[in-house]
Amino acid sequence: MSLNKTILIMDNDHLALAILSAGLQKILDKFEILKPVDSGSSAIKLCTSHHPPSVLLADISMTDINGLTVCKEIRQENFTTTIIMMSSFPIDRFMRPAYYSGAQGLIHKNSLQEIARAIESVSSGRPLPCSFADNKNEHFLTASQAFHLLKENQASDLSPREAEVVDLWSQGIPMSAIADQLDISRTTVRTHLLHAADKLKAPNNRALIAAWLSYKQGDFPL
Repeated sequence: MSLNKTILIMDNDHLALAILSAGLQKILDKFEILKPVDSGSSAIKLCTSHHPPSVLLADISMTDINGLTVCKEIRQENFTTTIIMMSSFPIDRFMRPAYYSGAQGLIHKNSLQEIARAIESVSSGRPLPCSFADNKNEHFLTASQAFHLLKENQASDLSPREAEVVDLWSQGIPMSAIADQLDISRTTVRTHLLHAADKLKAPNNRALIAAWLSYKQGDFPL
């Protein structure tokens, strides 16, 4: 049985997965690169299993589930795996949502060496630097600290049913049709929308849709 720390890479670009896997395996000889995944759902399943990876290197721009949402889903259940978010786009705009999603770092995808150094840092308990307007910390939180932060803020999250209702509502589907589709009453649909609006701090229907779209992208209203 290998005693090496393990790395799981998540990216929906198969070429990027191949380059990252091969390149990091050469640089990080003390780590075992696991079979990479090309979907957020697969990453969530593996990272919430009985044997999660030591490190998750996760792209933000995923096809099935936004990478920041993947990070948050994992962090709510897992306080040991360190998570590094990455993007091929400018990363400053993702700093705040990455922090509140439970990540230990955020990096650009343009340098294998920088990615490798980031992995070595966070896996040794040293989160990467993090700066945004209202952040009092100079670094991301550790996995354990982020886990506890998310637990404290969990009351502001939408329930699965609330999220389902708001998502259908944002597509222009009327309440009566949502009620029929989900086999619930129209009153219950309205109640879910009101609760979601309160949690997302949306004063009206248009604001709720805008807040929901932002929430789906990981820019959580915390």
